[in-house]
Amino acid sequence: MSQQVDPTVLVAQMQAIREQANRVQAFIAQLTSMRDNVAKSREALEALKKGVGSFIAYLDPGLNAAINVTDNSGGRVLVNIGFNIYAKVEIDKAIEILSERERILSRNIGEANRQLNELVKLHSQYQALLQSIVEQQRRESSK
Repeated sequence: MSQQVDPTVLVAQMQAIREQANRVQAFIAQLTSMRDNVAKSREALEALKKGVGSFIAYLDPGLNAAINVTDNSGGRVLVNIGFNIYAKVEIDKAIEILSERERILSRNIGEANRQLNELVKLHSQYQALLQSIVEQQRRESSK
């Protein structure tokens, strides 16, 4: 004897899966934005190290203000080393710190994408199960 599955429970579970998938997608977008900002900072430091001379640095993510940056730092820059603590370090060390942060964010994005794929797969399985229940109910009601 097979166990009966309540379609309303399946629908509720599918909704919960969709909501979780939406949260994971928002998290991926946030991580991607963070990684892109870190990459831009790393690239700016690499340009500064190569002696590009000067470049434009935006003061906020909304691009509301910018300043022209020239290398007058003596080869040292302030870099966020975590928990909003900044240290004045050599440019090479700052690039290393930012590169590692970029790798960690990329790894976290990959893991979140795997979680999202699992949720999509689970949702599809629930959808297939719900469809089979509906079809079975149609067959039983037409007898």
